[in-house]
Amino acid sequence: MREFRINGIHIRDTGGEAPGTGETLVLLHGLGWDMGCWETLLPLFPASYRIVMIDLRGHGQSEGDNGRPSWHAFVWDVRRIADRLGLETFHLAGYGFGANLAIKYSAADPGQVRRLMLMAPVVLLPREVIGEMVRTRKTLLERQSIRGLARYLAEQLTAQPAGGRTFRRVEQAFAAMDPDRYLEMLALYLDAPTDYDYRSIRHPVLTLVGEFDELNAASYALTLRFLRDSRVVVVPGAANAVFLDQPEAAAKLMADFMTANFTAPAGDEGPFAARPERRERRSHESGSDGGARIRADFLGGFRIRIDGEERHEGWNQRYAKSLLLFLVLNRAATREQICDALFPDKPLKRALANLKVYLNHLKKLLEPSGSARQEASGMLAVDKDHIRLIGPVESDLLQLMQAVQAVQREEEPGAKLKRCRDAVLNVPETLLPGLFDDWIADVRSGLEAQLIALAAEAARLEEARGNLAGSLYFLQKASLYQPEDESLFEQTLRLADHMLQARR
Repeated sequence: MREFRINGIHIRDTGGEAPGTGETLVLLHGLGWDMGCWETLLPLFPASYRIVMIDLRGHGQSEGDNGRPSWHAFVWDVRRIADRLGLETFHLAGYGFGANLAIKYSAADPGQVRRLMLMAPVVLLPREVIGEMVRTRKTLLERQSIRGLARYLAEQLTAQPAGGRTFRRVEQAFAAMDPDRYLEMLALYLDAPTDYDYRSIRHPVLTLVGEFDELNAASYALTLRFLRDSRVVVVPGAANAVFLDQPEAAAKLMADFMTANFTAPAGDEGPFAARPERRERRSHESGSDGGARIRADFLGGFRIRIDGEERHEGWNQRYAKSLLLFLVLNRAATREQICDALFPDKPLKRALANLKVYLNHLKKLLEPSGSARQEASGMLAVDKDHIRLIGPVESDLLQLMQAVQAVQREEEPGAKLKRCRDAVLNVPETLLPGLFDDWIADVRSGLEAQLIALAAEAARLEEARGNLAGSLYFLQKASLYQPEDESLFEQTLRLADHMLQARR
């Protein structure tokens, strides 16, 4: 057992044994659980595997904090542990809250994660279902305390008989939670990963679903449209906690997945290449449908040009900028997806009515001007299923995301350093200013995490070339987005000391 101090919080993990010829797997537990939930799964993996388990902050033997929980903090806890254990690449698996965290981590640094395995992430659940889940849990807490809620959750999550060892283990884990902290963490857990998170993932993904987890089985299947190389496996005889109900099946599926060969034939774009929405999306980006050209910049401040003409008026009204940003990142979205992002606290009926007004406003803002208005049908298509932008769309945000992906694909050190420089140097310190929606805060956190990873990689490459000043610059650049990170501070002090020694 190891203990690290990360951003003032003590975090515990097992560290795993030193790796041999096997795989390295990091396991992230669910809300209310701790690393002990994996005890039935561990002996079923090959002995050569290195298994790292973490007590997430506020769980098990790891300290909590008094602030509002955020995905950004949890992502950085995992990143620092991986760094201190020397894990350059690894497989990542998570259950429940840990599955959502695994998605967030993979989106922030897809180059570090080799394969992603998910059990019970919150994926595209209807708002009514989420609302009912929260109300049920709050009612149980009020009427029966945390122990009543713990028993209810144990009955919901596992197919094991009540009173059995596994059932009691689940019940005891939840009973140990602070009720107020549980509700705070539940709100974060139900704040599901966004399209942006899924589209940032480039490695293979396995989702395990219990046959008695019918609601989530249908929901998980929808993730296939977002993920390039994904598969969903239904496990017989299991409920929500697949790894508890059927540990042998779960371990075998995970081990086979970690070692499988997913290399596609030349020219094969994977299982989603033939999907109509994918072909449609590519045609929009190439401009083949005749729409006007949109240039929308968000990183250092909002600016929009349509066919080269700058538009200034009307963008501070009726969620215009937030709605446009959502459609830039998600070229085809349903009304429900947009309402979940922009109006998470409003009843769906009210949110849909608001969205109708805001879409009409955005449509007017995007109308071509002058003679182009006579030839074009507009740049926003609205039908009963989807809302999408028409025509080619350019954005500094999309360019940054593409630059990050280019760095992750590059293997030659010199070319990788150049791509890191190009991606990092001109990015503003404050990202997406003036945009304050919760879903945009998640996008901002994801971008910051990616920029920190790129700057840290550039610092490492510069130091390897003997350019200590360049390395120090990139460490300072990373610190702009994570000023409280102790490891960045320690690296900066070490480099500064080396530079002083070299001058003497």
